[in-house]
Amino acid sequence: VPSHDTGERGSDLMKAWCEHDQETSSFEVRGWYRQKYRQEAIGNSIVDLGCGFSVDGIYFCEAGARVTFVDIVASNLRLVERVATLRGIVSRCRFVLLDDPLKPVLPEPVDLIFAIGSLHHIPFAGAFHSGRTSPSSRP
Repeated sequence: VPSHDTGERGSDLMKAWCEHDQETSSFEVRGWYRQKYRQEAIGNSIVDLGCGFSVDGIYFCEAGARVTFVDIVASNLRLVERVATLRGIVSRCRFVLLDDPLKPVLPEPVDLIFAIGSLHHIPFAGAFHSGRTSPSSRP
């Protein structure tokens, strides 16, 4: 289905996405940081690392941020692109498929990186090995 689908499928997608957003956006769960950082998001560059359905990235993009959505699952990125298109904010979005979780993906500096509910999916064996320091490099 093309990203620009605004027909029945687009309506069904938006209904499901909005229901998910409402179910997970109580003040205790997401609302507190949305409220706290909304003003700071305006005009800034944000990375939603491990975006999934990206209710937060979409929220901050609608608040005026430029958002780069990064995920290891291509279908998540396609879904978020469709939502961003249907909500009229896709021009402030970038979509990056992270095919190697240990490879840098951003060629330019950003103002904020957030990873809500995604860090527990990191392949720790590879991350641990890659992040080790040699005895001679320790302080």
